[in-house]
Amino acid sequence: MTAVSHSHTPTTSLRRVGLADPLTAAGLRHDLGYWLQRVVTPPISATRYADILCSVNEALANCAEHAYDKQPVPGAITLQATYDADRHTVRVCVADHGAWRPPVSDGDDLRGRGLALMQALADRCTVERHPEGTMICLDYDTSPD
Repeated sequence: MTAVSHSHTPTTSLRRVGLADPLTAAGLRHDLGYWLQRVVTPPISATRYADILCSVNEALANCAEHAYDKQPVPGAITLQATYDADRHTVRVCVADHGAWRPPVSDGDDLRGRGLALMQALADRCTVERHPEGTMICLDYDTSPD
């Protein structure tokens, strides 16, 4: 009999669900920050930490503001984060069950840059739009500099 060795370290994950509102979004961002500091090893740089929190906050804020704006009560928002220690990667997905709203220019030049911000700060940003909701996944390399 041959012994089998598995060198792959299991991924570590965080999952939170709540109402898509500003208070919940702030709490989810806080939970993610705490989780990143505890789980990612070696610790990520302060710049990378800020990039992750800023871009994920944008995804959370978009969900809280837009996903359920045609409904009387906000629906659910889900934050799912995974860390793969062997690959030094973090993936954070924010999902809702609301309706996608295409970007609209309302004359306010300071708005409408959220998706571009997420794309600039993450190594990869994917947006999946379905009739049953939207999911934004942000991938980050957390390798030491």
